[in-house]
Amino acid sequence: MTRAGALLSSLLVVVAAVAVLASPVKDHDANAAERVDMGKEGDRLISLNPEVPPTWMSHGQVERMLIRKGVRFMDVTEHPDEHKQPRVLSRRAFPTAPSHGDEVKQYLPLVDIAVAEANLVVLSSFFTRYYLTETGEQSAEWVFNKVQEYAALSEVTNITVSQFVHNGYNQKSVIAAFPGQDPSQPTVVIGAHQDSVNVNNPTGGRSPGADDDGSGTVTILEAFRVLVANGFNPVYPVEFQWVRTQSTK
Repeated sequence: MTRAGALLSSLLVVVAAVAVLASPVKDHDANAAERVDMGKEGDRLISLNPEVPPTWMSHGQVERMLIRKGVRFMDVTEHPDEHKQPRVLSRRAFPTAPSHGDEVKQYLPLVDIAVAEANLVVLSSFFTRYYLTETGEQSAEWVFNKVQEYAALSEVTNITVSQFVHNGYNQKSVIAAFPGQDPSQPTVVIGAHQDSVNVNNPTGGRSPGADDDGSGTVTILEAFRVLVANGFNPVYPVEFQWVRTQSTK
């Protein structure tokens, strides 16, 4: 499959999923806890296993001992008890056949693969989008400005676009929120990580990240543009999130 074909397939899936509102789940805390006052200045509290207490590590140790070796971890500095809490996600039965076709079809003609590709070219032109770098901060600002530009196209819904500040870092996550006709309903979250990393040299290596996760970033960006441009006014609250990751998968 060509790159354009792959992007188009991803876009159609995301647009359809959001239009149907199939998987409501709230997945961010706007009131993050303050950093735990332990360890040396700048150290991070790292969880490697939910069964083992987290440990303090410097950025250098995280890069050398974890990122470069592909070790899975979670940064819980701002949420020190996160590793103890079991994750309970709402689940629904996987559909056996397509549904809500009429709702989805109205958005599909507006999907523009050329727009998505152009955004990907810009996003992958940053030297790296690693969260500790200047270009990582700049790329997040570009995402924020682009989301604001698309949100301004709306004449129907009261969309809010905000930046989520991570304590101690300049790179911010971006959240675009549709309030929903019934705010009491669970929030549907559509997300992708906007940052990138060169695992061999995180802070100094080139990392265009077109496929990790530039493709996801521009896919949900185009889905957001399409929905806004066609007067999307969901029943459930919906959030699009372009996040800075604090863990490796």
